[in-house]
Amino acid sequence: MGQELHDSHVGRRLLKEANIPSERHKMMASFDMRCSMAVIAFNKTKEDYGWMSNMSAHRVRYQDEWFPTAEHLFQFMRYEGMTPVLLNNKNDAVEWLDDARVKKEILETTNPLFAKKIAQKYRKLWTTTKEHDLEVMGKVVRWKLAYHSEYIRMLLATGEQLIIEDASDRESGSGKFWGAALREDGSWDGENNLGRIWMAVREDLKRVLIPS
Repeated sequence: MGQELHDSHVGRRLLKEANIPSERHKMMASFDMRCSMAVIAFNKTKEDYGWMSNMSAHRVRYQDEWFPTAEHLFQFMRYEGMTPVLLNNKNDAVEWLDDARVKKEILETTNPLFAKKIAQKYRKLWTTTKEHDLEVMGKVVRWKLAYHSEYIRMLLATGEQLIIEDASDRESGSGKFWGAALREDGSWDGENNLGRIWMAVREDLKRVLIPS
């Protein structure tokens, strides 16, 4: 019980820190993806480290609403605060796209892949920068861990291992932006930004939990 309360306290602290702009994930850029470090790769949600995937069935609360997965929340936050855009439609009715509409449509499905497709259909009308996406993802990961603090110890238990989102089966699109693909020589090719964010959160947790 004591450990659960402690992890819950750390989770609440993560919620607060999620609103603080972080450059820590950029520090992870010093990792050489060709190095011989021990690697933890995650992909499928049912695998040992599948809880790190945005697609895992872990709800995240934001602005008094529960989003079924981290992917749902991330896709909504890419549109949050957008300038309303006039939609073209067959009936010539005046219809606007805004963040409320995007959120409504995203929350109508519990499937994270469908949530992603819903968001993608409006990308030609509203785009974000990579910097914005990285900032949003950093917040989403921290909120996810805060609401599921049972994984705090599991993340810390990864030690200094390199955390990689395995995008070997989806190299196109954003696959190698958020993850990396395994090559025949054992190296990893990709920016692995989601893995870097998880490692950055791990470093933040060490700073809070492990005395220097």
